[in-house]
Amino acid sequence: EEDEFVMNSDGSVQYRILRPKFRMLVEMLNTKKIKGVVFLCWDRASRNDQDNLIIKKLMNLGIDIRFAETNYEKSSAGKLHMNIDGMFSGHYSAVISEKVKNAYAKLRAEGRCTYNSPIAYLDKGSDNKPFDPERTLISKRVFELYSTDKWSFVQLGKWAREQGLTTKPVRRKRTKEEILNNVSLKDIPKISRPVDHKTIEYMLRNPFYIGKVKVGKNKYIDSTAHQALIDTSLFYKV
Repeated sequence: EEDEFVMNSDGSVQYRILRPKFRMLVEMLNTKKIKGVVFLCWDRASRNDQDNLIIKKLMNLGIDIRFAETNYEKSSAGKLHMNIDGMFSGHYSAVISEKVKNAYAKLRAEGRCTYNSPIAYLDKGSDNKPFDPERTLISKRVFELYSTDKWSFVQLGKWAREQGLTTKPVRRKRTKEEILNNVSLKDIPKISRPVDHKTIEYMLRNPFYIGKVKVGKNKYIDSTAHQALIDTSLFYKV
C-alpha cells in the first residue's frame, strides 16, 4: 500500500494501485467488460485499506462481487461483517510482512547473507556462498593490481574484460505485460555482461570480499556464509 496520494482541485484523490493484476481486474469491472467476479474470501481480494475501499465502491455501483466462503447481507449487520473481514485481511497481510522481516533480521544477525553475492561468489542459499571457479582468480587479481597504485578503474575494467571476466548471470525484471500474462521468471534467461569501470569500483569498495556481510546501512559483521577472497590488509590498502 502506497502512502503518497494526490489531491485534485475538484476534490478527488488519486493514488496508485500497486497490485497490477488487481488493477486490471478493477478496470474490467468498472468498465463493465465483465459482469462480476468470485473470490474465495475477502483476504484474497483485498490486502489493505485502499483495496477495501475499491471493492466496496464497486459493490455500491452494482458490480456482482461474490465470495465462495461467505455471504454479506445487504444490511447494517452485513456491512459490519464486511468491515471486520476487511480489518482481519489487513492484519493478516501485516503479520505476513512482519514475519518475513523478522526472519530476515534473524538470518542477518547470524551472519548469513540474505542478498545476492558479488562477482567471484555463487548463491547457494543464505548460508552458502561458495567461490565461483570461473571468476575467483581474476577478481582477486583485480585487487592485487589496483593495490600497486598503477591502475585506474578504467584500465582495470579493460584488462578484466580481456581476461573474460563478466558480471554474474541475472534475469531482467518482468515487464508489466509479462506479469499480467503470467510469464514465469524461469522463462526469462539469465544474461552475463562484460564488466566495466563501474563494476571494478563497486568490487574494490565491497567488504564482502574480506568475509563481511551487510546487516544495515554502512554496517557489516563477520559472515558465516562465505570465506574471504582477500586479506584485510590488502582490502584497506586498496
